[in-house]
Amino acid sequence: MRLEGRLRLPQEAREEGAFDWQRYLSYQGIWVELATGMVTVVKRGGGSPLIKWAYKSRDWMVRVIEHTLPEPHSSVLKGILLGDKESLPPGVQESFLRTGTGQAVPVQLG
Repeated sequence: MRLEGRLRLPQEAREEGAFDWQRYLSYQGIWVELATGMVTVVKRGGGSPLIKWAYKSRDWMVRVIEHTLPEPHSSVLKGILLGDKESLPPGVQESFLRTGTGQAVPVQLG
């Protein structure tokens, strides 16, 4: 894909207490936005075979873990093994943070 546009800083909260889009994105490690003017598909079906294999392998591991382990065990293993933060129930995330073992999950918690 080819993207054309302008980079810009995300908008800050306009008034105190309002949602601050810039701050929210900064917590995600995003510091600029791209205001797109044009999106063009350069080539279809390309991409790295290695990346395709990695995604297929990850999907297979997710299916095996979910089929083998009950919740919340499957979510914890997916979080630790695959960095799947979204699968961790909020209570489990809080437990990792409270006990100081958040580094066991290879993503930033909190």
